[in-house]
Amino acid sequence: MPSEKAAHPTAVLVAETSPLQRKLTGEMLDSFHISGVTFVKDSDELQETCRGQAYDLILLDYNLAKTNPLEAIPQLRSEGKNTQTPIILTYEKPPGERIENLLHQILAAGASGTLRKPVDAQAFRTLAESLTGRTLVSQPEEIKRVEESLQAARKAAALARSLHESGQPASAEQAYLGALLEILLGMAELRLAGDDPEGAGLLVREASEFAPQAPALFQERGKHFVERGNAHLKEKRFPLARAEFAGALHLNGEDLEAQAGLIHSLYALGEKAAAADSLRRALAGPAKAEHRLAYKRFGDVALRVKEYDLAIAAYEQALAFVKTDPILFYQQALVFTAQYQFPSAMNRLNKALALRPDFPEAKQLRDKIAAWQRAAEKRGGPPPKEEGGPG
Repeated sequence: MPSEKAAHPTAVLVAETSPLQRKLTGEMLDSFHISGVTFVKDSDELQETCRGQAYDLILLDYNLAKTNPLEAIPQLRSEGKNTQTPIILTYEKPPGERIENLLHQILAAGASGTLRKPVDAQAFRTLAESLTGRTLVSQPEEIKRVEESLQAARKAAALARSLHESGQPASAEQAYLGALLEILLGMAELRLAGDDPEGAGLLVREASEFAPQAPALFQERGKHFVERGNAHLKEKRFPLARAEFAGALHLNGEDLEAQAGLIHSLYALGEKAAAADSLRRALAGPAKAEHRLAYKRFGDVALRVKEYDLAIAAYEQALAFVKTDPILFYQQALVFTAQYQFPSAMNRLNKALALRPDFPEAKQLRDKIAAWQRAAEKRGGPPPKEEGGPG
């Protein structure tokens, strides 16, 4: 289930008076393959341009000529074709002013975010991805992925040359076709990770003209998408992670590890409704023992975002196949505790401790719950959250 959003913002407006800063900003945007960039140098050009064209993102310099952001931003928000376009204010710390108060005023005026100059490329990437919901892939990352494909292609080409030189032209031709196959499938991976399944499919079809096994080989590459997605999750680059997991699911819609990664990414990006729907669909599928770790991951993500019913359901799926994992019972106890369902929580803690008597976290939670229950009995009711309950 690929994202419906484009891989890159396709139209970016840079409002910057300084020629040097325009050059630096252009180079940064080019490093992310953003080619549809328009530059304006003052407020008059900014307002005129925004009345005539809609953009995916606007970078507005605090010192733009003929205006100040407290005037320019409200005007952009009230008229023209960019009333909803994300606006990032770039600034240098004004001398003698409290920058925190100033930035607060600018955000209140309608700016979507701020970046201090010199703008760090990764800071821009993180903010732009969060504001647009679109993935920015830098040239070094694309080069790395292409290199991974080229390594196998180079080996195949070297073998082909050796076979050719040793008088085995038929075998050499097959080796060269193997190198070409690796390149085409690598390019297809790039297209799919960039949310272009049609482009990926076209490349795979081209490969299948001389290698009928190409579709099956490409299908097996889902694990590459999952590995990259998990790496992006660790670095908290959630739009990129979402794109990779979506690519894996395009290849195999039943890949639960990819579904877990996508759900994690969606929650991290604030797309809670889409994440919850994806989690419900994943739990509604046929339960399999080999998926028990994915069910635990579903539960962990749901617990973290306080989707308690989904968390319990996910842990139950995992426990259906492994009833000797004390951590699963402890995680369920955490869910029940958060819901003030103390008897159920104590039941799960007792099971966890029966399996692992030296489980310190389970012991601590059991003692806390016992204390809360004693306090509740003295009051004649459940403990309020603000008075020491497990809120």
